[in-house]
Amino acid sequence: MILLCFSTAALANEVNRKINNQDEAINHAVQLFPEMTSGKENLLQVDINNDQYYGGDTWGITYQRNEPGPNRLSIRFNAVTGQLVDFSYSPEKYPDKIKVLNRDEARKIAEAFIKKHHPDKIGIITEQERQPATYYNGGINLAYYFNWHQLVDGKQFDANMIRVGVNALSGDVIQFYCRWLDNVAIPQHPVMDLDTLTNKVVYILGLYPCYVIDPGSANPGARLVYKLNTAYNAFDGASGNPLDYEGKDFSIEEARLFTQQFTPVPTAETRPDRQPGQETIERDKLPQIAESFFKKIGIEGTVKRTGGGRSVGSGYSMEFWNYSVEQDNNTYMSSEISVGIDIRTGEIANYSNRRAGSRDTVGESITRDKALATATEFLSTVNLENINNMMLRDNSEYYPGEPVFRFIWVSLVNGVPLMDDLVHVTVDRYTGKVTSYNKMQRTVNSFAGTKNIISPDQALQAYLKAQPFTLIYNSYQTASNEPGKVRLVYANVYDMAVDARTGEIIRTYGENPDSDAYDKKINNHWARLPLALLADNGLLPEPKDFEPNGNVTRREVLRVLSAIPNDYYYDHSNRSTFSDVPDNDKDIETIMKAVQYNIVASGGTLRPDAFLTREDLAVWLVNMLGHREVAETQGLNISIDYQDAAQISSGKKNYVAIATGLKLIDGDANGNFRPQSPVTWGELAGVVIRVTPRLAR
Repeated sequence: MILLCFSTAALANEVNRKINNQDEAINHAVQLFPEMTSGKENLLQVDINNDQYYGGDTWGITYQRNEPGPNRLSIRFNAVTGQLVDFSYSPEKYPDKIKVLNRDEARKIAEAFIKKHHPDKIGIITEQERQPATYYNGGINLAYYFNWHQLVDGKQFDANMIRVGVNALSGDVIQFYCRWLDNVAIPQHPVMDLDTLTNKVVYILGLYPCYVIDPGSANPGARLVYKLNTAYNAFDGASGNPLDYEGKDFSIEEARLFTQQFTPVPTAETRPDRQPGQETIERDKLPQIAESFFKKIGIEGTVKRTGGGRSVGSGYSMEFWNYSVEQDNNTYMSSEISVGIDIRTGEIANYSNRRAGSRDTVGESITRDKALATATEFLSTVNLENINNMMLRDNSEYYPGEPVFRFIWVSLVNGVPLMDDLVHVTVDRYTGKVTSYNKMQRTVNSFAGTKNIISPDQALQAYLKAQPFTLIYNSYQTASNEPGKVRLVYANVYDMAVDARTGEIIRTYGENPDSDAYDKKINNHWARLPLALLADNGLLPEPKDFEPNGNVTRREVLRVLSAIPNDYYYDHSNRSTFSDVPDNDKDIETIMKAVQYNIVASGGTLRPDAFLTREDLAVWLVNMLGHREVAETQGLNISIDYQDAAQISSGKKNYVAIATGLKLIDGDANGNFRPQSPVTWGELAGVVIRVTPRLAR
């Protein structure tokens, strides 16, 4: 065994002392980041937490400029050493002259930040080859992210990692995270040959066809792929057996997701029955839906709304309202039994019944088969799901240390699983009752056709050739969430898959798909860096449909502009106010966001698929920045020094003058503004870079 002992006793440029109280914590935060905390000492909020992955007790310092909203600044450091472990920052101001950093420039800033706050890590970490994919969540992210892991004997040690995010416009570090375990025993033992391990795992588990959704696209289509038939991504380096979350191994046969074979139903590209974001239920109907649900499970009484929330994950977001039943004028039921209803569709999003859970773990446990029958009956009784069009994952099992069985169903589309459409049901082992239900359903615009796809054997050979496994050190934690032992494992780090239509290898975790295709088109373009940032955010058309000098439609511009404010409290109203935009328009949420952000005025026609002119872009930008009243001031006539100023439409001259005066959009080299010319993708990307700093708040 090799014992890693990395001392943090003498850190250059880092105050290293025990922080005993809140005042000392604030002082330490000010020393770490004086430029961000100066003058705000009395506005900083303080807390202390214990987390084993942070090395024990940590102090947290936060600053929130606007209420309500997310923190503008969050600093967390070790209470004993004072070393920074977590940090996030939202820039309040940008340089007067914006320069878009490239990735190499941003990396240097990130490395300097690590050297300042964790000099002991320099020299023992290596940058991850491929960065995690950007997940589209409705907001724009103008930053580069980098990940480093510690190297032990030339192999990645997953537990010890550092992540840094750098704003591409301000050059500020906006995110830092360091998870580091000291004094960890590292095993040394013979390992199986890579080819032997790959053949053993892949041939026993096999591949299965399924749909996966690109996490980085604002309008995703489901891609048909072949994936390894397991939910496990780590296999013991010596035996090749899969490892659970505690590092315990079991047979490969037990790790299969599905035992049955899937044969895709031959079909062309299809679209879902309901468009993403489509609102199909009046919200005043939600209480009746809740009442009907409770009656079906044997609970009657007065239904009352008790709250709400949002379910947010990798590439999806859903808002729900919670309802409970009041009985005998007693509201205790509200915290014990509740149902969450999707406010757009009226579907049951989640259910929780604490009263159905066992208060202790004594007595005889029901069998898994009995629990499965209960879960299936629950789904059928309340008509939540079409059981005939779903498939139960085989390794939905009882978790050691938890008195429940968890079952996961996956929806089927064209005869194959849609892996981003899941239903979870939990049954208590001792009471035999359903204690929770949750649904995760990502929106998707289309499903790839299943005709003329490669055969399972062709997919298998392509997968084997790709060598999907990498030898790394994996750390595991105990059931009590404490650090456990380290194992030398072969890991499918990037969750590789085979495209069923082309046979190419794709990574479902890692860099966003098609990044190389975008790079080829924008490599020598004047707006290369801004366009690359839009591509990273999934805001460009598919590469085959994209040209940097191509014209942009009004809906495409709204997708980009409405993502910039990234309003934490957008109200999610998806009822169209435009005569030419139906409620089920694929971009209805984006369009109604644009109304809320005052980019476009509500009512009338929007003409979403027409090209946006440069003068109308000027109007939208001025509206977005809150200067509409100035532009519409009676009698105000701002002069414009463009040769073609006479071509600007009536009523839009002041808008153009303000937008060009703020240097959000400019004319050409010949002194023309070209007000009636369509906006290009390159021009739009440049506008994003200029307008974003003005919306910092």
